[in-house]
Amino acid sequence: DFITRGMQLRLDNNIYIAKDTTAEELIVKTSQSGKSLSETIEHFTKNYGVTSTSGSLKLIELMGELDDQNRGIFIPALNIMTQKADSRQGEEKNKEDIKIKLDRYGIIKDNILIAYADKQLSAAINILNNKYISGDITVSDPYGYDVALEVIEMNTKKKYKFNGDDIETVNLHIIVNSNVGEQHSKENIYDSTNMEYLFMQQADALREDIYAIIKFAQTHNVDILGFRNGMIRRHPIRWEKIKDDWNSIFPNLNVEIDVKSRILRTYDITQPNGMRSME
Repeated sequence: DFITRGMQLRLDNNIYIAKDTTAEELIVKTSQSGKSLSETIEHFTKNYGVTSTSGSLKLIELMGELDDQNRGIFIPALNIMTQKADSRQGEEKNKEDIKIKLDRYGIIKDNILIAYADKQLSAAINILNNKYISGDITVSDPYGYDVALEVIEMNTKKKYKFNGDDIETVNLHIIVNSNVGEQHSKENIYDSTNMEYLFMQQADALREDIYAIIKFAQTHNVDILGFRNGMIRRHPIRWEKIKDDWNSIFPNLNVEIDVKSRILRTYDITQPNGMRSME
């Protein structure tokens, strides 16, 4: 109550879940390791968008979300990672190296933590809520080797199809643009045919992750996909008519996905290292 009553605290404080531990243990272990928890969290707050596998949530945002029974909540989760530190002469042996990791969301429904979304699912949550900033997608080229794509743009639009006042389908239109960061083969993959193949591979990989988070959300009956928010903005009158039945509608809602995939640049890669000579 003390925290939530202070305006400055509500505006400035970020909220995290301590995964598989308590907040007290998180603070104590971090302190014992000689690291600053506040500096670590500040780093996460500024840099979570590098991979977009988690996020940032202000206390004032959480307070608003907790008031809505139809809204699923996803809160960034911190995890303690321990490993044996390399000990130098004169130092204590078997000393643990403590690291704090941010790479997923905790999922809240009816004010209860019900599950954790892994890295891929958390990235998909960000995609559907337009919170995805940057990240990477690994695909296979036509020769079966990995190609690392660095995502530079991700945008999702939702369209709602109704039959009268009953919602039938949510159409997801996703745009993904990326650059080639790395390739593992020695083949020339930069002609139009091979690039078109990579476009499709990127779209398929993204589509698979989106279907996975839809299944996850509908199985747990928790709308963390932004459907409810979109309907309130675009169809407020229809939403008022169905909101009381949303818990029975959402798990069975039909969702269709359309992905527009492009690869824009290859940075300074004009041909792979050791490429076989062209005949």
